[in-house]
Amino acid sequence: MIISYKYHVYPDKGAERKLGKALDTCRWLYNHILEEISKSKENGVQFKIYDTQNMIPSLKLEDPDLRDVYSKVLQMVNYTLGSNIKGLYALKENGRKVGKFRFKGKGWYKTLNYNQSGFKIDQDQSILKLSKTGDVKIKLHRPIDVKGLKEKGNCKGLHRNIHDASWSKFLFMLSYKAESAGKKLIKVDPRGTSQKCSCCGSVVKKDLSDRTHEYPFCGFVCDRDYNASRNILISGMGLPLEPAEPEPLHCISVMQVLVMNQEVPPFRAG
Repeated sequence: MIISYKYHVYPDKGAERKLGKALDTCRWLYNHILEEISKSKENGVQFKIYDTQNMIPSLKLEDPDLRDVYSKVLQMVNYTLGSNIKGLYALKENGRKVGKFRFKGKGWYKTLNYNQSGFKIDQDQSILKLSKTGDVKIKLHRPIDVKGLKEKGNCKGLHRNIHDASWSKFLFMLSYKAESAGKKLIKVDPRGTSQKCSCCGSVVKKDLSDRTHEYPFCGFVCDRDYNASRNILISGMGLPLEPAEPEPLHCISVMQVLVMNQEVPPFRAG
């Protein structure tokens, strides 16, 4: 299930002209890539997505209009077309009767996809900042949260993964499942849960690379993520700071089980 939110934007005359030109440029690129794919297929060559994406830099040198559109937007034109063609081939291989992709006519290309960067939202001023376009007024009828985890810190790969994880969708599904099972979803602030000792409550500073929680004063040692999960449980349930399992689980070997079975006397009916 994919959840998306729509917001009304109100570009001025200048921004509207730039957006219209960008849409027409993306339409041209879509048709050009589709034409190149069709020609290659006739010659027995099958283009991959990265093959057609490598065409874009050279096309920018030939057509200055392409330089007025943000690079990621141009890449998403290629990616979207390539993904659609791949899906069409999959349907055809499964025996489905499919047609062919058609060239986009004037006014039939209506999407500019800023998938990763090139945009910024100023929620205080209700302004959407688009690269190569400028500021556009936006009506934020609901706040955008999807932000701090993505932008703070220096680990760019981690922040992108957090963004892609779609926490809001996960929480929505989790809340729905909990309610259907007669349970209650309790949200816990995760800040500091990996730094705090879940046994005594003391703070033990760690770097992200430190995967083991160890506090010498209380002697509690465990995996970093397990320690964080215990802190979340304690906070959410209002539990006291004491080990959930004060004693280790007893292990019984297979040989012990066999000996026990042999020592049990057979049952006889009286």
